[in-house]
Amino acid sequence: MIKAGTWGKNPKQIHNFYSMKYFNCPDDELNIQVGDCSLTETHMSGFARVSEEDAKNHPEYMCDAGDMMWDLDIDKQITFNVGYGASSIFRKLNSFEMFWHAEGIKTQYSGTIWLDGEEYEVIPENHMVMLIKTGEGILPLHGYGFHHAIWPVLYLVKN
Repeated sequence: MIKAGTWGKNPKQIHNFYSMKYFNCPDDELNIQVGDCSLTETHMSGFARVSEEDAKNHPEYMCDAGDMMWDLDIDKQITFNVGYGASSIFRKLNSFEMFWHAEGIKTQYSGTIWLDGEEYEVIPENHMVMLIKTGEGILPLHGYGFHHAIWPVLYLVKN
């Protein structure tokens, strides 16, 4: 599933579902491809769309109508290392079923996001305060951006 959307005023979530035959990721690097969406250590781009008709006729999608496209560079300022817990001995002993950690615990994003036809410029700033530049001015985003190692998600909150 590709999940895209916004929080804050007029929140929206757009879910696109894909068969696993459209998923590709090599074993030795982060280079995920799902349909037309891609994620690497340094870049993510993609597109999600749900029509008004599909949102209305398919409540199982659990999403809103709309479209979102993104083309973002990822600059991990500080990464999080799980340490000895990820060493080969612990993996061999199967001590942990899964690791959940935010790989880029402090991450700056730059690029462009389009939401329902409106273009937003993502501007990296000091201390991870992200700003979105629109035709109406610059809107600050609250909180820190982070890059998740298992489920690539960019969390944005628009004022």
